[in-house]
Amino acid sequence: MVIENLFATKIWKRNISLDDDIRKNILEQIEQNYQKHKKSTSEWDCNVHSSCRGNNDIDYSDVVPILAREYQKFSISVGMEQHQYFFENLWYNYYVRGSNQEYHTHLSDSSLYSAVYFLKYDKEVHPPLTFYNQSNTYLYYSGKESTKRLYSHTNIEHSNMFGSYNLEASEGDFVIFPSSLPHGVFIQTSDEPRITISLNISLQN
Repeated sequence: MVIENLFATKIWKRNISLDDDIRKNILEQIEQNYQKHKKSTSEWDCNVHSSCRGNNDIDYSDVVPILAREYQKFSISVGMEQHQYFFENLWYNYYVRGSNQEYHTHLSDSSLYSAVYFLKYDKEVHPPLTFYNQSNTYLYYSGKESTKRLYSHTNIEHSNMFGSYNLEASEGDFVIFPSSLPHGVFIQTSDEPRITISLNISLQN
């Protein structure tokens, strides 16, 4: 007997240790850019410094090939046929005390998957990446005590039974997920910066 995943949401998480010089270089660029533009306000309904909509004076050329190799591994692992793709854009999010990211998706006409790289992250003090369940199944089961005894909120295999799931991650993790999957970041309570690099992966026409 084989247990198959039906209508499964595929998420790829793997730790990528960047070369020390590459990591140092991009962190220095982001820090300089943040200090220059940190007073800029975001059009999003949240409180995070992001270079998504502008002021993105960062050279990502050393990082792109590394992340591209991971996407290729991911696409093979989920049985996708060979295809042409491109990284639609890359940006960083810089979180400090009081920062948060609202519930949102990256859904667009061309974006198939999105991804986040945890460049500077301490799971002991930084808020996790939270994903939200798109199915309404959990609404029926969530109030039942018998269900609560059977399923764990911290087990990703049980995530379909709950409204949200906090992804456990470590510094250096690269996470790929469908662009349509809602996600966000709760308010940070630490002064230590939480820095991530995000991107959208689109199909080439």
